[in-house]
Parts: sequence; structure tokens; C-alpha cells
Amino acid sequence: MGISTHILDTALGRPVANVALTLFELRDDPTGGSWNEIGFGRTGSDGRCTNLLGTNPLHPTVYKLRFSVSEYFHAQKLPGLYPFIEI
Repeated sequence: MGISTHILDTALGRPVANVALTLFELRDDPTGGSWNEIGFGRTGSDGRCTNLLGTNPLHPTVYKLRFSVSEYFHAQKLPGLYPFIEI
């Protein structure tokens, strides 16, 4: 089992290819926690990215996924409200 994502442009009704993604893991430390980058990738022509964990094991923790969408909006000649989106 791993972590995967799928990006769709709902205005155009098609997958979004070549969006950079970064996966983070919350690490506890004396200051209350910090985000540690543990994986990255880009969406394929089908808008999916299935290899974000790389060789890291999946374990119970808090993850954060950053979608770097500014390149996509720029390529579509559209103004973007956010340069990236995190969930």
C-alpha cells in the first residue's frame, strides 16, 4: 500500500499532467513538530502520481501533500490564486 493522488481540471474535464508534488511527514520534536519532506513526483498524462513514498514505508502518521500548481496555470495562460495547494 502507498499514497497516490489524481488531479483533474474540472473546468476542462481532463486530467492534469506534469504537476510537481511533494509529500511531507509530521515529525514530533521538542518544539511541537516539523514537516519533513519524504517524497516527490509529477503527475503523468493521466493526472496520477502513484510513487510518492519512493522507498519509504507507509506508517500511521500525519502526512501533507503539496501540489505546485503555478506552472500549470501559467501554461494554461490563466491567473492562479495560489502557487501551491496543500492538503
